[in-house]
Amino acid sequence: MKVAIELTPEQDELVRVCVESGRYENAEAVVATALRVFAAVEVERAGFERSIIEASEEAERDGTFTIDEVMEEVEAIIAEAERERAA
Repeated sequence: MKVAIELTPEQDELVRVCVESGRYENAEAVVATALRVFAAVEVERAGFERSIIEASEEAERDGTFTIDEVMEEVEAIIAEAERERAA
């Protein structure tokens, strides 16, 4: 599929510098790389969004904890580990 896009002056300069540096053969190669990176970012974003939805569903189902409750449990776990190490 052929697509024509208009670049901002900054984007055009970036493409030009990438090609002139020899890292890319042409503008199409720069755009192809940019799209691969964008696709990877989108996969990460979708995974993060899924984890937020799952956490929200879990909170609805199982309830939530305050930071004080979490810190109290963390401190108890650390204290127990220190007692076991000292024994």
